Amino acid sequence: AGGKMGGKGVGWERFFSGYYVTNVALLLSWLWLRTVVDPGLLDTADSISGVPLEMMLYVGVVMMSALRFLNSATVDQFLGTTFFTCKLVIMTFLFLTRVSYGCIYLLAVFIQFAVFPQPQYEGPSKIASWTAAEFHTLAELRGLSERLKGKEKHDVLVMLYTTWADTCMQIMPMFASLSLELAAPGLLTCAKVNVGRCPEIAKTYGVSTSTTSKQLPTFLLFSEGKLVNRMPALTKTKAVIKPSFAKEEFIKAFELKERIALKKAVAKQD
Repeated sequence: AGGKMGGKGVGWERFFSGYYVTNVALLLSWLWLRTVVDPGLLDTADSISGVPLEMMLYVGVVMMSALRFLNSATVDQFLGTTFFTCKLVIMTFLFLTRVSYGCIYLLAVFIQFAVFPQPQYEGPSKIASWTAAEFHTLAELRGLSERLKGKEKHDVLVMLYTTWADTCMQIMPMFASLSLELAAPGLLTCAKVNVGRCPEIAKTYGVSTSTTSKQLPTFLLFSEGKLVNRMPALTKTKAVIKPSFAKEEFIKAFELKERIALKKAVAKQD
């Protein structure tokens, strides 16, 4: 309903974008950089285990990556957080050994971050891209008569996002998969609104769009024009409750399957 829908291809093309290529290059640069850092530091054995510091570094990165994998909703999120962790470790070692190399690496990371943001998923989906006007009409049902509002019984799940927030780009594939599985006429509409371009919507629903915001993305569930649920949720003091964007947990939190089953049952009775 309204807006531009879906995407082309299978969506895997994004993994060959400048973001991923440059991140892999920055990580592989360690193979050369390790030859110019102080070898004595890397070979220093831990006083308790006797394991060389470099080996402890590799084990630590692998363990952190495994935890990231278990807690990531998408491959994009896993790779994004893994890239960040590995670059941070490399910078730490460089600054401990050769500050000049650490500064150069930090500059390279900053340039990579500025020039190559994490790409947006553009594969198959049933997500409509809405303007502010479409959001007000199709989600909030503004401007519709009570007679027309009564016919809009389906739920509307809207993702409020910005193009500069990595988390939004990382969660998009999950939302796309969900839309392909559950979105259907008369049952559930999935849409996204760029609140970077529609700040009044973010303000209305108390969503911070600052660079340090923990509310991006925010998902809003509407039923008959009324907001019935949101993620991440907020406490009474407006503190953000950390959400889980794993698809099955996300579906469960919004009770989407139960709501759809109920609507199907009502439709059969009618």
